[in-house]
Amino acid sequence: MITPKPQRAQATKTLVEKKVLVPDKGNGEGSKQTKRKEAPQEDLETKKRKILEEGAKPNAVKVCTICNVVVNSQKVYSSHLAGSKHAAMVKKQQEAAAS
Repeated sequence: MITPKPQRAQATKTLVEKKVLVPDKGNGEGSKQTKRKEAPQEDLETKKRKILEEGAKPNAVKVCTICNVVVNSQKVYSSHLAGSKHAAMVKKQQEAAAS
């Protein structure tokens, strides 16, 4: 008998919705809009453990402590480092250190 391989759950970011009052340009009353914000991030060790449980080779796992990101290969890590989100986090960190 052949048993199907169990499907792995895809990791997704949990979004938290927050209502904010945005001033209206015309009548001065304002309107409510929904702003999305990421929920608190998992710690790096938990993320690393999950990636290893999914079958990544231990020596292939890479960590970006600036962005709180754990990836399963050098190729993905290089892409992360070249990305705009990483660049924004580096800039933000540098500005914080300067002040």
